[in-house]
Amino acid sequence: TEEQTDQKTFEAVINLSPWVNYTFRVIASNKRGDGTPGYLKATCQTPPSYPYTNPKNVSAAGTEKDNLVIYWEPMSKEECNGERFRYLIRYRLDEPGTSWEEFEVEDPLQDHVVIRDQPTFRKYVVQVQAVNAIGRSLMTPEMYIGYSGQDIPVAAPENVKVTEVINSTSIVLEWDHVDPDSVRGHFYGYKILCWLVNDAGKRVTDKPKVTLAPPTERTAVLKDLQPMSTYQTAVLAYNSMHDGPTSSWIYITTPEGTPSAVRNLHAKALGANTILTSWDAPETARGTTEQEKEEETWVPYPRSFYLYETAKPATRYEISIWAETGGGEGEKAYKIVNTWDVQGNE
Repeated sequence: TEEQTDQKTFEAVINLSPWVNYTFRVIASNKRGDGTPGYLKATCQTPPSYPYTNPKNVSAAGTEKDNLVIYWEPMSKEECNGERFRYLIRYRLDEPGTSWEEFEVEDPLQDHVVIRDQPTFRKYVVQVQAVNAIGRSLMTPEMYIGYSGQDIPVAAPENVKVTEVINSTSIVLEWDHVDPDSVRGHFYGYKILCWLVNDAGKRVTDKPKVTLAPPTERTAVLKDLQPMSTYQTAVLAYNSMHDGPTSSWIYITTPEGTPSAVRNLHAKALGANTILTSWDAPETARGTTEQEKEEETWVPYPRSFYLYETAKPATRYEISIWAETGGGEGEKAYKIVNTWDVQGNE
């Protein structure tokens, strides 16, 4: 550090830290520069004192189901202010009638301590105070809140059921809340697991589709499902470290969806009164395709052509065709065709 004075001042008052060795230099200076330092051997050792501050960034959290870990930022040597510097650790349950427990950590560089044999997920108040040979710090240590370790939730949601089918790809699932105490940790909410299964009831995907719901909710919308498919579904509660047991599995079957448009639609006049229409089935049926229709005529699946024999000569026709399942009508495909005149001209 530096302290500057004017040319008529021959002393300076400097704030120093306790229990530190200092070396001083006095240098004359003018507009041309600094002179040679004087008093090269001027030294001073300040006496010890109480610590002025306490460790910063104190926190507490469990890493196992039966411990509490208290963390802090070690103080620098300049902040020790004396010999035998150490930390006083104090903690207690944040409950009426509980008393403080305390012990000392003698390593000034240590930044945490593990307290074992504690109850699972309980709220604690903790303090970390600086201490040296003179005594405890002059500053009252702040109190911090933390929780002991978490464990696996013990309760599974009950009465899982479908309450609404929104469409062929979305449904609403409902369940009963679990007791928050049974979660044994920071209650993050619920996970809804959906496995796509085949006709034999076996899962056909490596991982389930997971939908999250906050702890205050007891319903969730399951989206982006496949139409006309069966899913094995369950709900579980989870905390920030563990998933709880799943509910009883239920099976959900989504309804049919609307098919995509028919492909490769062709329409050709074969004479004055006849039109031949043909097409390929939709790429995505999203259900059981029951029939396809042209105007008022229904064409059963999988037939892919229709011969219309009552057309008017020399007439322009717009033909539309679409696939239809139990989920509704698919996208329409269109074609324009002109019938021949009675002389057989196109």
